[in-house]
Amino acid sequence: MWPFRSHREAASTGQRVKTAPSFCYEGFDLDPGQGLLTCRYSLGDRTFTEKISFGPDGPGHRWDSPAIGQAARLIFLLAGVSYYKTAAPAVIDLGQTAVTDAEREFLRTFYLDGLGEFAFCNGLDLSGLRVTGGARSEPEPGGARARAGRSG
Repeated sequence: MWPFRSHREAASTGQRVKTAPSFCYEGFDLDPGQGLLTCRYSLGDRTFTEKISFGPDGPGHRWDSPAIGQAARLIFLLAGVSYYKTAAPAVIDLGQTAVTDAEREFLRTFYLDGLGEFAFCNGLDLSGLRVTGGARSEPEPGGARARAGRSG
């Protein structure tokens, strides 16, 4: 277990709150054969994996469609919020994940508005939340790659 405490809990015991590392988006894989989207995130030395099944490639499923790649990328971006809550750091690092400025602002708002009760109950001020990494100025024509990941 990490020794992170809520601000409210720390204040009640006179302790300082330990700052958590950045929450990082590591990448996602789309496996058409298995109909599986695998999303990867990290927080310090902890890694998190979200697996979402949609059904295998076949009649009625067009896994090669650019829209599928875009949908997978959006699911990847939004699904990270569950893992972010494990430490709620001040920085979210999108790594190599390409986003538009509008998507970056939407994601920040999604985190702030979606975690309002969580922040209140844990005595957290998330107003300084920063979303860094992976910017591009225009949406990618024809959809996103089916695999996005961090280099290094």
